[in-house]
Amino acid sequence: GTPRPAQEDLDGAIIHRAARGVLVPQQPLGPSSARDHQELDRLQEFNHAQRHGDGAWPHAVRHHERRLPSEEPGVARQGHELGEVQRHGVAGGDPQGAHQGVQVHPQSGARGSPYSEGGALYAMGIIHANHFDKETKDYLLEQLHNAQSTEVLSHGACLGLGLVCMATADETIYEELKQTLYTDTAVAGEAAAYGIGLVMVGSANEKVIGELLAYAHDTQHEKIIRGCALALAMTMFRREEEAESLIQQMLLDKDPILRYGACFCIALAYVGTSQNAAIRRLLLGFVLCNVPDQLPGVVKLLSESYNPHVRYAAAMAIGIACAGSAQLEAHNLLQPLMSDGTDFVRQGAIIAMGLLYMQTSPGKTDRVKVFREKLLKVIGDKHEDVMTRFGAILANGIMDAGGRNSCASFFSKSGMLRPGAAIGFCLFAQMWYWFPLIHMFSLVLTPNALIGLTEKLKIPKNFSFKCGARPSLFAYPEAMQPPKKEEQVKAATAVLSTAAKAKALKEKKEKESELKKAASSADVDMDDKASAAENA
Repeated sequence: GTPRPAQEDLDGAIIHRAARGVLVPQQPLGPSSARDHQELDRLQEFNHAQRHGDGAWPHAVRHHERRLPSEEPGVARQGHELGEVQRHGVAGGDPQGAHQGVQVHPQSGARGSPYSEGGALYAMGIIHANHFDKETKDYLLEQLHNAQSTEVLSHGACLGLGLVCMATADETIYEELKQTLYTDTAVAGEAAAYGIGLVMVGSANEKVIGELLAYAHDTQHEKIIRGCALALAMTMFRREEEAESLIQQMLLDKDPILRYGACFCIALAYVGTSQNAAIRRLLLGFVLCNVPDQLPGVVKLLSESYNPHVRYAAAMAIGIACAGSAQLEAHNLLQPLMSDGTDFVRQGAIIAMGLLYMQTSPGKTDRVKVFREKLLKVIGDKHEDVMTRFGAILANGIMDAGGRNSCASFFSKSGMLRPGAAIGFCLFAQMWYWFPLIHMFSLVLTPNALIGLTEKLKIPKNFSFKCGARPSLFAYPEAMQPPKKEEQVKAATAVLSTAAKAKALKEKKEKESELKKAASSADVDMDDKASAAENA
């Protein structure tokens, strides 16, 4: 499903691709649908996001999926830092331990699967994302030094370091990540580039920009080029006009991936500004996130494009900018795209619709009930395309993120732009290329709660308030129930007319045969009696 390089400019220019109850599929997913099983894991992960509960984390996974159960507790426990996290951990991020405790540090003794350990390091970063902690930084740095020979471990350590040190512009961490980048290994190099971007968010550091651009031109790995392109975009976060020289340089580059990165550079440089110059060059969810009501009208014609990548981009732009709004115009734009002839367009439309209806109950609009039924139908349909089911499972988790007590938002309650949320959306949109980046969605979530304090800023013992809204507006979705086993009534077997005639003919012949046998036996008896009489 990866778009061709020529399409990347279109994708980036339009969008910047941008509960309760655990889902029980109506039909078994089957052993071949590994992607669907991964998405069921993530559905559970988003349901428990930021709740610090002991979810039933799945642990029956294949070797290439072992990192997932180690990463997901990080999403559930994001923001619950030292004192909450048991730092002694389990060897290799053991899945069984991961769901019984908050143990994410691999043991220094026995080594487990590198996939699980790499996922555990990534989970540490998610837990401390945008909340710098020196001890965690030192630990992840040590693990990075020890993991130079294992690409998967380096990948987890780089992402973890980037998240822990986000926007610190720490030169020491930058140099460490740069050494991993220069090893020119695809997976670890991509993660190192993302880590550099996270550390240097908004710094506009000329040295970093020059070295990233130079290495993006030197390497032959598309994954590393993409990581460098996104890192350059992150360094220009909210820099507006100051980012123009880099934007122009990247837009004119011969490499399509760097041109793709230039679109994200515009997005992050002008995020939430509605700046006319940026809008004239590209129409996207990031720049217009502060005026979501205007976006559906802007991308309406693009959603009807002949190019499926443009339709996908338009759908995701709507989802990113209008998350949690349940906007009717956005719904009407996404509805036909959910039945699109291209599988990944259906996937994007379903994910966007999930974002649109976050924290929306049937008491607010019946449309959300219809959409939930649609999701269950898609997930349970074994004949549906894998990519579409992937999107449906992910959308189901997004809708109920944090037990439906969290919503994706670029802005805080006071109206200030949240840098972590903008970066989270940017990296979440890269899931197209690398599934672990789906976990970055946890950065965009903001909890919704009513908190009462006394005049001394203490939690009151007896606290109550009056709410004039209907309880149905805040009702949780009903818990999923397994399908009931219904007694099957045996249906009457259909009988063809030719079969009935053949059966009647057979019965007639059998009767005739029996009559002949009876007549023959009667003649024998008469002959026997006559013979006996003559002898007498």
